[in-house]
Amino acid sequence: VFLFAKGWRDFVIMNSLNPGDTVIFYGCYHVDEEGQKRMFYMIDIHRNVPEKYIVSERYVDGINGVKLFGVRIG
Repeated sequence: VFLFAKGWRDFVIMNSLNPGDTVIFYGCYHVDEEGQKRMFYMIDIHRNVPEKYIVSERYVDGINGVKLFGVRIG
């Protein structure tokens, strides 16, 4: 835990993480040729990419807005 916490800032910089990105940790098993089960870990990053968001044409045209607690906010 100490190494992970200490190296987290470097990990964020090295992988160019941005707000909204998701870091996923996997624990996996591999069975080798002798039948030995070994555990290893993988880390994956799902990027928050606003350019890939789908926006309704009605929203773009301003036909419908968004209300939050009865107040139009968009």
